[in-house]
Amino acid sequence: MGDGPGWIWNLVAEQLPDAIQIVDLYHACQHLWAMVRKLCPNHKGNQKAWMNIHQELLEKGKSKKLVLLLHSIAGLNQSILKFWRRYAPVRGANAILAMRRCYLNHRFEDYWEG
Repeated sequence: MGDGPGWIWNLVAEQLPDAIQIVDLYHACQHLWAMVRKLCPNHKGNQKAWMNIHQELLEKGKSKKLVLLLHSIAGLNQSILKFWRRYAPVRGANAILAMRRCYLNHRFEDYWEG
């Protein structure tokens, strides 16, 4: 699990080629905000509205749907799309975080039941 810079992905791919790399939700949202600011730099209202919709996709583990939506945005360059494809495994990270939350709250058995 990492925060998303390319050098980390490259290093992990070199050292652990079979590893699944996951960006944590906090950093995924941070990078999403950065992208939204570039897409509509002079429209803070539009930025917030866009984030309300698209951040929810990340939080619900629907990052593949987010990537598909990004593909539909005219003018979005391929390097941005390549960057966002890294976030597709967020759903797995959410499961790990849910399990950790249950463990820390002494409700580990509840995780397995759910």
